[in-house]
Amino acid sequence: MLTAIVAAALLQALWLEPPASVPLDREDLDGFAYDIAGAPDLDGDAFEDLLVADPDPRLDADARGGFWVVSGRTGARIAHVEGPAGRGWFGVSVGWLGTRSAGEKPAFAVGDVASYPIDSLFEDRNQGQTGVVHLVTIDGEELGRIANDPPRKRFGRSIVATADLDGDGARDLVLPVGSPKPDGVLGSIRVRSGRSLREIHPIAAAVPSIDFESNVVVTSNAIPDFGHLLACASAHDGIFLRRTVQLHRLAAKTSLHLQIEGRQGEADFGDCVADLGDLDGDGWPEIGVGIPMRYGPSVRGADERGAVRIFSSRTGAVLRDVRCPRERYRFGAAIAVRAARAGEDGPVLIVASAPRVESSAPGDTPELYEFSARTWEPIRVRSLEGRGGQRLVVLRGTDGSQRIATSRCDCDTSGAPGAVTIFSDDPSVSPLIVTRATLTAHNSVK
Repeated sequence: MLTAIVAAALLQALWLEPPASVPLDREDLDGFAYDIAGAPDLDGDAFEDLLVADPDPRLDADARGGFWVVSGRTGARIAHVEGPAGRGWFGVSVGWLGTRSAGEKPAFAVGDVASYPIDSLFEDRNQGQTGVVHLVTIDGEELGRIANDPPRKRFGRSIVATADLDGDGARDLVLPVGSPKPDGVLGSIRVRSGRSLREIHPIAAAVPSIDFESNVVVTSNAIPDFGHLLACASAHDGIFLRRTVQLHRLAAKTSLHLQIEGRQGEADFGDCVADLGDLDGDGWPEIGVGIPMRYGPSVRGADERGAVRIFSSRTGAVLRDVRCPRERYRFGAAIAVRAARAGEDGPVLIVASAPRVESSAPGDTPELYEFSARTWEPIRVRSLEGRGGQRLVVLRGTDGSQRIATSRCDCDTSGAPGAVTIFSDDPSVSPLIVTRATLTAHNSVK
């Protein structure tokens, strides 16, 4: 009991005030590309499309957030959906839900937090505010909404739209509810039916807190005679700075399947959690866990380089540590996997890497690595030139071609405009750069 009290006190001392670099009252912040997500082919060009979050971080009373639907093939605008007036953080997160029932238009799930997300961690004025998840059509029609149940939680900051988990024929929603302060209040995860919006898999009091947008994932394929797995990262324990990733079975009765601990000093263990598919042929997907070491090791002697640790979801065994080839880079902040192309011997692991702010040198730039999932050797490195590395989405065409979309939004630290970079299969083809300016300069492709 005393240990728990000391841990809580230490966390309060560490987190009571925001870092000095966080601009809480900036008027020039740009929320474009705060989140991205894949969607099916919505413009009929035989290629999956992209959803781009675009909240409005300004403090103006008439601020109005939204999101964009973007062609995965051309980077052109398909549609722009705006939220209600006065809800600037409408669009902080977005996911494709699809058709919920016969005769109804396909729906998008859109997060709408009460205020600037980083601000809401620390400001008491936001403690009674509630977030909302809206269900809207491509025309902006609202089909329903899910309100935050208890206040004081950052509900809506993250959305995972996933496969049909309850067998009703509609995609479902995974909604993390992080605690705004590490004050002993446990975070939780709400799994909601995309059709009825009822809660189907409460995972309560299982996660000490959820502080990041990209550390919850549901495996895309069900495991035979088992079901889907939900993987999520917990906060560190406050003393040994050790974090865990929990794997929960989503079946008729939800249960904790495995708990995997980070090593001492890996305070960023679980900043990103990814479903890598079945890499070893045992019928169970592998889980990739990012350890970007954003501020270096918290314990002397720990490895300075960021990494992606690959686990078996069946046993929890470590299959591989893929280390950053360069020191002092935040390697593992975003992770994805793509299918093999012609001449490749198997799936390819994609990892975003960016220089640490406090130790970067002139000329350092974010990079995108591709590793063979057979030999774990790097097969390609792409320079992002400051326009990606925070999110990764793989888009697929009906002809088997693939594109990699990666986004960057610096509204937490600067007023630099957000951007999405879309790479094609062909390395000789220049990437598409998508910004708010490129989308507003052209008419819809519809």
